[in-house]
Amino acid sequence: MNRRLAFALGVLSLAWPAGMTQAAEPAISAPPGQSRVIPDATETAPPPTVVTPLDGGAILEEGTPCCEASGCAESEGQSGHFTGGVGLYVLSPHFSSNPAYSTTTTTGTPGVTATVSTVGSVQDFSYNASVSPRVWLGYVGCDGLGGRVSYWHFDDSATSQNFSVAPASAVSSIPVLNTVASFSTSGVGPDQFAATNNRRLDVIDMEATQDVKAGSWQLLLSGGVRYTHIAQAYGAFHTGPNVVLIGGVPAPTGNTETDTEISDDGFDGAGPTFAIEARRPLGCWGLSLFGSARGALLFGESRLSAFETNQVTLGTSSTVLNTTLTQDTEHRDDLLGVAELQLGAEWSCDLGSTRVFVQPAFVGMFYDGPGTATSTTGNLGFVGFSLAAGINY
Repeated sequence: MNRRLAFALGVLSLAWPAGMTQAAEPAISAPPGQSRVIPDATETAPPPTVVTPLDGGAILEEGTPCCEASGCAESEGQSGHFTGGVGLYVLSPHFSSNPAYSTTTTTGTPGVTATVSTVGSVQDFSYNASVSPRVWLGYVGCDGLGGRVSYWHFDDSATSQNFSVAPASAVSSIPVLNTVASFSTSGVGPDQFAATNNRRLDVIDMEATQDVKAGSWQLLLSGGVRYTHIAQAYGAFHTGPNVVLIGGVPAPTGNTETDTEISDDGFDGAGPTFAIEARRPLGCWGLSLFGSARGALLFGESRLSAFETNQVTLGTSSTVLNTTLTQDTEHRDDLLGVAELQLGAEWSCDLGSTRVFVQPAFVGMFYDGPGTATSTTGNLGFVGFSLAAGINY
């Protein structure tokens, strides 16, 4: 009896922990009409997203667009685009000095009248406004950084000076350098005198650009290299009687005298250029105030060459009695400073993915020290208007 009681108590003590474990983990029954799903122990969770740097830049999550990474998402209207256009300048050149000829007028006759007076004056060339073209082409990336190439060409001649010289006056050409002297008309007439002047500029800018937003202003900063070629030419021509001085008074010899003076001044140089363009939108009609300022330093070489010929022919024939030639050339290192300013307005309009714009503006330019066709010193300026049209695509 005692053995059976001890066996029963042992079985009960072993069964007690198992019953407690089953009570702590109750079975989960499936809803009515559905079978219970037991997960497969071999299934694993999806791998984590791999995050890698893009082109060495910021670390991006999968699916992030490149433009959003650089801060210029297309939703902000700042995708990369090409830009280009053409413009026309209507400019009039101005000079610190650009003489065409000098005139000496004598009153009275030496040795005959009691009073002899001589009055001299210098006449400058006169230029009218002329049209000159400008073109540019560039590209702007989605972060506002880009590049641009532009070209401007100017070519104009002064109003020609061609006239007969009165007998009491003597007209002289402009001397060049120290060896090419001027010539003068006879002073007894009839004399014919003419003078011409031409000026040409070719300017190329190659620069990097950066769009900048500053409140309500849209700025374009640029910097790069400018190349400039300047060519200036002067010509003076005279035909009249050949004279000799007798007692200080010119006397015709019956022969014909022809004088020619030609001089050319040129500059070729390059150097750094910097510019800023600003636009201030006005309302929602596509109108903006527009302005730009540019500076440049040009390092290069200037050269001035000239020659003068004097020819005497027998009477009115073509038989040459005498010819003299004088010529000289000078080369020098040179440095020119350039300043440019534009102030005007802009109208723009979006046509699909293309923006067109038109810019009328007042234009002023200043070149420090290019000289003239007859001198190594002197400044050059331009003033006028411009009308430009372009597209951003």
